[in-house]
Amino acid sequence: MSFELKFLKDRVIANFEGEVKAYEIKDAFIDIVENVSIKKLDLLIFDFTEIISYTPPKDYLETLRLITLFSSTWNPQIKVAIIALETNIRMVMNEVIKRQEEFTWEFKLFDNLESGRKWCQENVAK
Repeated sequence: MSFELKFLKDRVIANFEGEVKAYEIKDAFIDIVENVSIKKLDLLIFDFTEIISYTPPKDYLETLRLITLFSSTWNPQIKVAIIALETNIRMVMNEVIKRQEEFTWEFKLFDNLESGRKWCQENVAK
């Protein structure tokens, strides 16, 4: 497993490192759903700055759509910050952002942690 989850009051931070296998991002989502009340979350932060590589599964858009649709029945207001430099992660997330209307959560892609944190601070429900 190449990720570690940090559960905070209103957010979860998923830190990935090394080689990220095809379904590890989905596995992180499942761990989050199993361990925290989605109703209480404002933010999900996925930090991929320490990864070496990622090979997306062929059905990555459908998988992400199903996860967000399922989870959004409890909380449609979650904002998701993705911090990544790796080419495949950025390709996947740019595709998600282009099709944002198909997803209930708001996704933003950043190339550094500072920008991602700033956006999160500006977008936390007050």
